This record gives sequence, structure tokens and C-alpha cells, in this order.
Amino acid sequence: MRFITVKKSDLKNGNPGRPNPKSPYIILFKAADLATKPVKSADGVSVAVPLAFKAGKTAIEIYATPSSIKVSDKSSGEADKKGFIHSIEFEHPGSSIEYSQFVNDNVNENLMAIVVYPDLDFDKLAGWPGNPLQLNHEQKDDEKEDSNTIKLESLFAGDKILHYNATLPVTDLSSGAGGGFYNA
Repeated sequence: MRFITVKKSDLKNGNPGRPNPKSPYIILFKAADLATKPVKSADGVSVAVPLAFKAGKTAIEIYATPSSIKVSDKSSGEADKKGFIHSIEFEHPGSSIEYSQFVNDNVNENLMAIVVYPDLDFDKLAGWPGNPLQLNHEQKDDEKEDSNTIKLESLFAGDKILHYNATLPVTDLSSGAGGGFYNA
């Protein structure tokens, strides 16, 4: 086992617990749309090689209320059988037909997600082709709000959420092609 010593000067602003701003657009894609399995770096907790998609397949971006984005992993399992369950949770405002179609079309799909951190030198990749995320949805429309909560959670305990250091994939938004679901 290797222990890591962190000098105070190496910590972000001397405060490692300060929250990190996240992009309001979560990048989502179907695990089956990848041409090859992502390549983990030698450290086992990061990916530095860009994701490769099958011909004609791209990721999408979905708007998330920025203050609602929660990224987590938690250890799970019995002694000597533990791993990490990935979880990404966020709110999406409104009850548009496009959002309803997105949820309906993806509720049983095997998904992966990238949460983008504009102020860090890495993003976070959740899910894996053999251990994807599944979408859970809850809509609330009352006197206070019209909002949807999406929770993406891995099916099994696996590796920790990965640091994604590669170029972000082309998405429906970045390609200008449209056709995906990304707006409020």
C-alpha cells in the first residue's frame, strides 16, 4: 500500500473541501455506442485517451440546474468484496415533451456520464461498459416548482469514479447537429 502526503501548498486555495463549480450540461451516452472500451491509465483511476464512438453515434448534453448537481461514489459490499457504486443526481426544470421523450427513451438504457469541471484539470467519468448507470426519474409539479430529479446509478460495485483527462467527446451540442436532448 502506498501512502500519499499532500503539502498544504498543493491544496486548492488551501481548502480541499471547497465545492468545485460544474458545467450545467451533463454529457450522457449509451455504453453500447462506444466503439471500444475506454482505456484506463496506469494509475487505474483515470482515463487520458479520448472516448471512441461507433460511426454515427455521439453523446448528448442535458441541462442540469447547476446547484443541484451531485456526483458521488460510495463503497459497498462485504469484507474483501467491496467496490464503489457511482451516482450522479441533478434536477432538470420544466415538463417539456422533449424531456418526457428523453426519460421514456432512456429509462432502461445502459448509460455513462461525464460531469465537466471548468476550474479543474480533469472531469469525472461515471459508469463503465460492463457496469453502466441506470436512470431513475421523479417529477414534481406543484405550487412551488415544476422540476424533475434524475439519478443515474451504477448497477454493481466497481472501480471508483474515474478522472477523465482526455478531450471531451463530440456531442449533439458541440457538433451543431442538434437532435439530442439538452435544453430546459
